[in-house]
Amino acid sequence: KCHEVKEYVTSWQQSPHNNLNCLECHQPRGEVGKFHAKARGLNYVFQHYSGNFTVPTRADVSDLNCLTCHLGDSESYPDTIRLKNTAKVNHYETIKKSQSCLECHRDTAHALDI
Repeated sequence: KCHEVKEYVTSWQQSPHNNLNCLECHQPRGEVGKFHAKARGLNYVFQHYSGNFTVPTRADVSDLNCLTCHLGDSESYPDTIRLKNTAKVNHYETIKKSQSCLECHRDTAHALDI
């Protein structure tokens, strides 16, 4: 619950994803992902205490993180809404085309116009 992203934390608390912690969406999977997240975290701590925000702070979200839950691969969240095909969207075709989940669902967990 970083000071610099307070508005995003507030909007996340009102989202359907409020039962997840930040890293479940924003940390790449696996051991390399953990290392990557720790390195980014150290950079954020430096920026916070130095006031030097020369490196833009970005919140990356990997489609793998979305798909792990929404394809049903995560035992931690058994009640997650599963991907389904609708009259408007064939999610499996979207995945095959390597389109990002964020192309349509960018503001799912956070309001973007903060």
